[in-house]
Amino acid sequence: MTTNFAFPIVRVKHSHGYTQAGWDIAPANALGTLVFVHGNPSSKFLFRHLIAAASANYRCIAVDHIGMGDSDKPDAGAYDFHFEQRVDDLENFLDARGVIGKITLIVHDWGGVIGMRYAQRHPERIARLVISNTAAFPLLAGKKLPKEIAFVRNTWLGGFLCKYMNAFQRGAVWRGVMRKMAPEIAKGYLGAHPNAHDCEAILRFVRDIPLKPSERGYDKLVSLEKFLPSLAHLPIQLPWGLKDFVFDKDYLAAFQQFYPNAETHAYEDAGHWLTEDAHGRMVPSFIEFLRRTD
Repeated sequence: MTTNFAFPIVRVKHSHGYTQAGWDIAPANALGTLVFVHGNPSSKFLFRHLIAAASANYRCIAVDHIGMGDSDKPDAGAYDFHFEQRVDDLENFLDARGVIGKITLIVHDWGGVIGMRYAQRHPERIARLVISNTAAFPLLAGKKLPKEIAFVRNTWLGGFLCKYMNAFQRGAVWRGVMRKMAPEIAKGYLGAHPNAHDCEAILRFVRDIPLKPSERGYDKLVSLEKFLPSLAHLPIQLPWGLKDFVFDKDYLAAFQQFYPNAETHAYEDAGHWLTEDAHGRMVPSFIEFLRRTD
């Protein structure tokens, strides 16, 4: 189980039979609802610093995708690990928790595709966006998958190490930050996937990446890319760890082209998990952004 950071866990059982866990902290007279969507190989734990600061004034909801964090971990073949199913789960979770009206989406890594696909389905519900170290479009021209990710995605040995040795998440705990994680923080990520069965979702997230038109979901990414400019009128913040070995400065530049009026905070000394490397600076700018755009 993940470290709960003193936030109570809520659970929603979906029609496919699996239960999704999350945080739902709702102060009296909340100024709005913030929805945090993580990627791979993380969990709601990634957002704990932002939520600790924002939950005094905003309703904060952070989900664990099925197979991740405190959510149920299905057997291989028992659940559709495709990102479109993740969007369905997010939509159902918010409905089950009685979320109405507009929301602010905070997305990271694969949470970018999942969260922005939700926005594509419900553009009228999006009040603001906070987008960090992610993509919501096909692989950029001239880019290749980092060799570590390609190894897991494309080879038997990479898949074996990911599933049976939790190598992908262990590698992310090491390479995803510029400062070594304290053991108790690393446990917050690694503790949710102690065995091969519990690493299935991590592997499937990697193998879910569509790289060419013939692969499942590629058309959804193309459609999403065409949709993105329609949100350019919203308040948007782009916090970005520039030392990310996956979503580097070129991905930030792509989002800046979609959203030329976005507020950018580029952290030269932060990696992929910038909420670990730069939370001391990211949290105040995040809260100020919310206050200024309420």
